[in-house]
Amino acid sequence: MPRLSPLYLADLPATSLAQISPLLEPWSVRKGDTVFRQGEPVNTLYMIDTGSVRCEVTWPDGRQMIVGFGQAGRCIGDVEVFDGVAALSTAVAHAAATGWTMSSERAFEALAGVPGFAKLMTKALARVGRIHHQMYQYALLKEPHERLAMSLLSMSRNHAEHDKAEHNTIHITQDMLSQVVGLSRQCVSKHLRQWETAGWLSIQYGNIRILDRAAIATVLPQL
Repeated sequence: MPRLSPLYLADLPATSLAQISPLLEPWSVRKGDTVFRQGEPVNTLYMIDTGSVRCEVTWPDGRQMIVGFGQAGRCIGDVEVFDGVAALSTAVAHAAATGWTMSSERAFEALAGVPGFAKLMTKALARVGRIHHQMYQYALLKEPHERLAMSLLSMSRNHAEHDKAEHNTIHITQDMLSQVVGLSRQCVSKHLRQWETAGWLSIQYGNIRILDRAAIATVLPQL
């Protein structure tokens, strides 16, 4: 069952949560379900309490790339709703997910009338912009192993914010990770094996368990 209030809105004061609750609807998807499709209108915010959603882009030549994951405590559809554009990617449930939805009409109503909501959305969109800026830099300027390390740190950071366990497990296959970083499966596998041998991570079936974030960060001395 979803939480009584969205994890995404946990920082709002109680009075604001009471004000925004009537604008929300419970939401759930099964693993593999499509939330929205690239190029189609997005008229809803999707706030995730449990599970995860991956965002995939398909190029005209048929190639696919995973451009991000929506984890528990995050919201998807916000860029499209507030910028008034069609879906920039196809959102697919990476794992069964639950949460809450808010229509675009109600979202704009909340921006104007619910204290703290506009600030929360501004911070969230700024975070998305920062991550995309970092990934753009790494895609153009950095070596393959640096791009891979950046992606692992970014994805495990999302888990760490909501799971205080020392070791973080990223639910992703090596094939999917290859799509995220735009590298060959062989290149990704080579670096992951090296880092596993060094004790930085553990490769499991369908998962990558981060054992030493600090060691992985040494690949990126500026972080």
